[in-house]
Amino acid sequence: MENQEALVRLEQFVDRLLAACRELKEERAALVRRLEDKERLIAEQGEALAALRDERNVVHSRVSGLLRRMEDWEHSELGDEMAGEAEEVAAVAVPRPSSTEPSRLFSLAEER
Repeated sequence: MENQEALVRLEQFVDRLLAACRELKEERAALVRRLEDKERLIAEQGEALAALRDERNVVHSRVSGLLRRMEDWEHSELGDEMAGEAEEVAAVAVPRPSSTEPSRLFSLAEER
């Protein structure tokens, strides 16, 4: 009889161990799926970030080019303007803009 009770307790203990093992395997599988989802999301976000960086670099290059063209135009307009003034009044020195003066890019139209 004692052997019978011991076997029943052993069977119950083994059943609990198997159930716990099954639950742990299910939990592990769920965690593996969750990890894979997170890794996939990280990869997607990394690609999106790279695309945004590329786009930012393109925009930066284009804006820099526009600013450079505007500065070149401004310098050529100022050069033409100063050359014209020098021809009109040869005896008067034409003041050159100093580096501390604000840009005259948008003030040219107001002066004319």
